[in-house]
Amino acid sequence: MSGLRRKRRPASWAAWTARLCVFLFLVGLAAFAGEDIRAISLDETLAAVLKNNRQLKLMEAALDLSRISEESARDGRRPVLRPAAGAQSADDQTAMQVGIDFAQKTAIGTEVGLGLSAGRTELKDGARIYQDAALVELRQPLLRRFGTLVNLEAERLAGSRTRAAMRELESKKADLVLDTVERYEMLLRLQSRAERARDAVKRLDGLCRLLAVRERQGRASRLEVLRAEIQLGAARFREASLEEEARACRAGIAEQAGWDPGDAWVAGPSPRFTAELPSAESAIATCLSNRLDYAQVLQDRADRERGVAVASRGSWPDIDLVWRYQERSQDAAASGALTLDENTWFVGISAGSSWPSYGERRALQSAIIERQSADLRVAALAAVISRQAHESLSECRRVRSQLELSEKTYRLARERLVLARKLFEMGRADSFSVAEAEDELQEAEGQWLEAVSGETVAVYRLMHVMGTLLDHPPELKPPAAAR
Repeated sequence: MSGLRRKRRPASWAAWTARLCVFLFLVGLAAFAGEDIRAISLDETLAAVLKNNRQLKLMEAALDLSRISEESARDGRRPVLRPAAGAQSADDQTAMQVGIDFAQKTAIGTEVGLGLSAGRTELKDGARIYQDAALVELRQPLLRRFGTLVNLEAERLAGSRTRAAMRELESKKADLVLDTVERYEMLLRLQSRAERARDAVKRLDGLCRLLAVRERQGRASRLEVLRAEIQLGAARFREASLEEEARACRAGIAEQAGWDPGDAWVAGPSPRFTAELPSAESAIATCLSNRLDYAQVLQDRADRERGVAVASRGSWPDIDLVWRYQERSQDAAASGALTLDENTWFVGISAGSSWPSYGERRALQSAIIERQSADLRVAALAAVISRQAHESLSECRRVRSQLELSEKTYRLARERLVLARKLFEMGRADSFSVAEAEDELQEAEGQWLEAVSGETVAVYRLMHVMGTLLDHPPELKPPAAAR
């Protein structure tokens, strides 16, 4: 990966400490339970997704088929050998003939043909006549089908389809990386919330026990006990729900990475990003230099422009210049037939077009409309890219500001809970203040964890919008002249 990710470093001591504590707790819990739990980082998960994902394998197979089709499009210009043999029998004679033909078409449309043949005719009276011949033929299109523009168009279109399949595969990889990052961050958030829910259960269980004792002593009301028990039940319900959500999220990541959904593993701490965000102009320029969908619409426009040029040839006369030269001989002896002492040659023009060319005119009109549509798609996508770049940058700025505020609120909520419990134990506050502080801590924790993961996801989304989430092959990116 490239772009912002290369400048990452830990965002804050609190964020790393919290994630590390959750990670160590889960590993320790698994060791205590006797389970073999793997700790898998985000980079390892992404590598497994790109290597094992089944959707990518299907798209790679489709790309192989596109490459085969591209090779097939070149078959028309490859040399061809055609052996031939035949025999004929009549009342007065029997004839046999063998030969071989060679043909090749060049990039400008020239067709070259060579032929060699040898035959023998046996008459009814037993006499034999041997015939040998050599032929050279050249066929050159003069107007409509002359040049590489027309004769290589099928190969160019096949190559365009192959590059389109390659871009589709690379885009799918980037989409899977972003989706995996979002799932991984969700899993980290669920793991952290589940761990804090377990801590809350322990605290509330202790509070319930203490209130039960004080109720028997007449120092706490039944209302306080019921409020604490309700909070404890809610905390246990929240803990169970978070664990199930984490299990489902883990199974989704395992499916994308090609792992067994039943394998036990935990997500390790993911890196934080603190690099300076690019300006809007720089982000848009990066998008136009790296976005594969933008490169695809540019390629489509280039194909349509060539299509107009090819269709305009349809109004030209379809004329071929033909030149043929043949040497042949026949003799009663096989050696005599090899002299090839008879020769003939021919030069002519053949025409294959009809007039008026109604179909060709309609084809040209359709090609012009397709080119105009391609221009509109390029302009529309450029506007979409500009909007997406501004939105992604705005999201990054928003989540970073929220992260600072939520971290401060979370720290204050923890301090308030500690103070409330101390005052309650000293008899200077009631249990309602502890319960209220507990609720505020749960809410502050959720907001802070949401902001921590939201920052990572926002930066990855920005890289995805700019086309720098993965290092794509240079030939698939927009050409420099079109940026």
